[in-house]
Amino acid sequence: MNHTEQLKICRLCVIVNFGQGSRVVQIACDNGIKGGVILLGRGTYHNTMMEVLGLNESRKEIVWMFSTQSKAEQVMNVLEEKLKLKSHHTGISYIEPLLQVHHKGNPNYVNSIEGEEHLLQAIYTVVDAGKGHLVVEAASKAGANGGTIFEGRGAGAHQTTKVFSIEIEPEKDIVLTIVSAEKMDAIMESIKNKLDIELDGKGIIFVHPINKSSGINHV
Repeated sequence: MNHTEQLKICRLCVIVNFGQGSRVVQIACDNGIKGGVILLGRGTYHNTMMEVLGLNESRKEIVWMFSTQSKAEQVMNVLEEKLKLKSHHTGISYIEPLLQVHHKGNPNYVNSIEGEEHLLQAIYTVVDAGKGHLVVEAASKAGANGGTIFEGRGAGAHQTTKVFSIEIEPEKDIVLTIVSAEKMDAIMESIKNKLDIELDGKGIIFVHPINKSSGINHV
């Protein structure tokens, strides 16, 4: 029998300088979130982004952890204190609500986020490797303050993974841009026009609302 629980399930995302990801996961584990995924990425140097996001090194670690909304907020507060995320050059964290989470051996969790106000949005753009900087340029031209680029890889050396007919194989850039809700449409339009996103095989864009953030001073 398939049980569905109405809970606020979310992804806690933390971006820190290279080498700090394991510490983030350990702090989270000590406070009730069991494990996470660490991705490697690089920050972008454009305009005032480094001052805005407080990221002053090129190599980054992006930590994804999944939990209830209340637990994520609790852990975010601990991370903010221990990593001093409100200071410059330390990192940022934010919470994205998830519509559905399916995990073997556990109930399926379904969120309802309709009617909720989200002042910040996380735009994810997937493009061919080497084009991530073009995404950042297009977003910045429309009012964004830079972004973080990390690599996407396929399922194996002899396989490709398709998302909306886009092959996600080695040599892909995934660009994360955090923007205010009022700027989102203009920034997405700028990226689509710059990268020809609406043409087959050119890339995809998807957006997650952000419930809560730390270390993001302006967007």
